[in-house]
Amino acid sequence: MVLGGSVSMESRTGYTLHWDVEGSSCRSVGLLHFALPHQIESMAGSPTKTTSPGAIVMHSATRGLMVGQVTTNPTWSFVEPEADFEVDFYPARKPSPWIVLETDMLRTLQKDIMGNWSDWDADSWYFNGKYFQKYASLCLMAADSSVVGPDTLLLSYCLEKLEKMIEPVLNNSLSPPLMYDTLYRGIISSSIFKTGSIYTEFGNGMYNDHHYH
Repeated sequence: MVLGGSVSMESRTGYTLHWDVEGSSCRSVGLLHFALPHQIESMAGSPTKTTSPGAIVMHSATRGLMVGQVTTNPTWSFVEPEADFEVDFYPARKPSPWIVLETDMLRTLQKDIMGNWSDWDADSWYFNGKYFQKYASLCLMAADSSVVGPDTLLLSYCLEKLEKMIEPVLNNSLSPPLMYDTLYRGIISSSIFKTGSIYTEFGNGMYNDHHYH
């Protein structure tokens, strides 16, 4: 049984998972633990695959088929390829010129960027986070040559407007302001202390899953 583990970096592209196990036969007979598809692709040595004879295969919730790995040494070692691709915020496929033209995408983008974006909620960090993210996504589109062509004026305008929009966030001038929680060492909205309710701002003050804003 796997109770936990740790990670050690072996090289620039290599690392090892050291499993903390419990069981009398883990080191003699071997530890059976299931690996996800992306782990099998990077696993060093000769990992058991879905096509291996006698492979134990199990469906994961969302990540595809898992394959049981048996090892008397409770470690998994991986080697990742050097990244030779550029990482960005865009989808894998850009819109075709026909789609851009057919949907009037550029004109719609211009209208959205030039529109009134001052109607945001000064009392909600949660909704402000969504608000700023939406406008920032327009700037990403304005930087996409497949949408705007060689023109960079729209992007410049969008970035300048975005900088002004998020200035209250950077200088913490929104009300109620953010605060540093010295107990759990995190930044939260102080609105929870104003209302006295743990549900304020969707539980932001209690570090629920909306805290990413």
